[in-house]
Amino acid sequence: MEVHLLQDIVLILGLSAAVIFLFQRLNLPTIPGYLLAGIIAGPSGMKLVAVSHEVEQLSEIGVILLLFIIGMEFSLKTLKEFRKIVLIGGALQTGGTILAAYGSAFLLGFPWREAVFLGFLVALSSTAIVLKSLQERHELHTPHGKVALSILIFQDIMVAPMILVLPALAGTEAGSGGEDLLLTFLKAVALIGGVFAAARFVIPSLLFQISKTKSRELFILTIVVLCFTIAWASHAVGLSLALGAFAAGLAISESDYSHQATGVVIPFQEVFASFFFVSIGLLADVSFIGQHLGTIIGLTLAVIMVKMILSGASVKALGFPWRTALLSGFLLFQIGEFSFVLSGSGLQLGLISGETYQYFLSVSILTMTLTPFGIQLSHVLAGKFKHSSASGTFAGAAVSVKDLHDHLVIIGMGVGGKNVAKAARLANIPYLVLEADPGIVRLETSNGEPIHFGDGTLPSMLKLVGVPTARVVVITISDPKGVQSMVSSIRSISSSVHIITRVKYVQEGNETLRRGANEAIPEEFESSIAIFSRVLHRYLVPENQIQTYADEVRANNYEMLGSRKHQVLSPLPYMDIPQLNISCVKAGPRKNEIIGKTLREADIRNKYGVNLLAVERDGQYLGDIHPEVCLLPNDLLFLAGTIADINRFQQKIEL
Repeated sequence: MEVHLLQDIVLILGLSAAVIFLFQRLNLPTIPGYLLAGIIAGPSGMKLVAVSHEVEQLSEIGVILLLFIIGMEFSLKTLKEFRKIVLIGGALQTGGTILAAYGSAFLLGFPWREAVFLGFLVALSSTAIVLKSLQERHELHTPHGKVALSILIFQDIMVAPMILVLPALAGTEAGSGGEDLLLTFLKAVALIGGVFAAARFVIPSLLFQISKTKSRELFILTIVVLCFTIAWASHAVGLSLALGAFAAGLAISESDYSHQATGVVIPFQEVFASFFFVSIGLLADVSFIGQHLGTIIGLTLAVIMVKMILSGASVKALGFPWRTALLSGFLLFQIGEFSFVLSGSGLQLGLISGETYQYFLSVSILTMTLTPFGIQLSHVLAGKFKHSSASGTFAGAAVSVKDLHDHLVIIGMGVGGKNVAKAARLANIPYLVLEADPGIVRLETSNGEPIHFGDGTLPSMLKLVGVPTARVVVITISDPKGVQSMVSSIRSISSSVHIITRVKYVQEGNETLRRGANEAIPEEFESSIAIFSRVLHRYLVPENQIQTYADEVRANNYEMLGSRKHQVLSPLPYMDIPQLNISCVKAGPRKNEIIGKTLREADIRNKYGVNLLAVERDGQYLGDIHPEVCLLPNDLLFLAGTIADINRFQQKIEL
């Protein structure tokens, strides 16, 4: 390694750490901090770091790893559900932006070739910045997060044909014709087909064999090789490295090892991603920005407004509510990193002048810098749509809201919402569902669900599903800001309905309760209860005591969320007998060769090697164990023996 590269790495990481520390203390987004670090260290600042090829390569690795992790957080099944958004939404947004930018540039006097090229540059948004912002805000799996990701995937796919047509657009003899575009398309289809096949037939078994070696080093090497191999293959067929990395993540997401792989990659991704954002800042020409500040600000605002309006309109055209359209528009208003690649090629081909190139760089960096702040503003503005009239039609079962009283309203029809709806059906509780995803509405309508399409933050939609006359409202969506907005809207039209919400983290519960929710169920807290319940079970604590303790923990925790005084938990006894395994197992609901017989008849000690210590039946303990004790269905049996013998016996009695 050359010394100057090591010096650049130290300076970039050190300055980034200092600036990000300051931004964290000021409660500001981190991405503008990285960009500022690049501006300070770059040629226009303190001239500590030059824009070098090596730094650009490190930044590309950061983007690859970021997209790889995003791919692992999704799945091929999820992506299949997004195909309509990818194809139609992406085409509307990208095509509309190209036309708008072309028309504007042409009216300003640019030649038509340059105007088309500027349309290409403006149409692309920043995959790295949008996904990084969504990750930091825990909004990747929200409706607007999924929509934005889908449109970004389409844009990344379009980079390849854009690059291919540049020579033809520039009027050179080396222009790529339709055959080249068709060949690239066929290569892309082959790559995607290969990734799908690998995800189903190759990667799961490969990672299983690797994990059997119990070698952490081998697992890390395998994951890195898979990521960069598929990314390289993507680049080889004319697609972007980032798109290939995303495909690699999708392939691994189908295996049981995606979470372990994510944990392996994240530390590398965080470091290398910083190089990407800093490298963008290095490109800024502060003197040029200062000399043309008014023009640059005007162009920046124009780009933001055009992209925001067209992106939002594209999302709305797909049937999503205004709130999702607004949030998606703010997510996609910046110019993306692949536009820098296109601009460099266009500059070499003479499609844009050096001055136009500097304007492009300045506007791009400003739009990127403003993105995190725009996302924060979008959630504030989204609340202003509460007064909008409800849109959406009733679907599903023939249930009239006028006839419903004391019913249940479920907002969100994901896994949690489906489980609540199933429980309501089994208990004969009348319910209605409100869902903002038109695809889910169509699917659940065909399944006979009483489902309504609309935005749960709008009081008009909440009235449409009868919230004022409902007994309970359950909010199961994964968007924390959306949950809080919904709670406020519900409370604005009903002070008596009982609101139960899902929150991802315990700290989110306080704000949700402050807004008016009666109960906030944290995912991480319930997961911890499930974990310690299994731990206590392994220490032979009786099931009823485990349940009692879990109830106490829940009560105390939810009291703490509500800022009420909480009590000290009572200690639990546990049994620790060296060299002896004691377990509590439950008999099955039906009679078999063991259940329904006496101990003498079943002869479990000789046949299975286990000893019966006690029986719990209908809440009563039977401690006097003798040969004539009869084992009945649903008995709770306390057994002593080896783990293998107890497991073998348990399989018999649970049949």
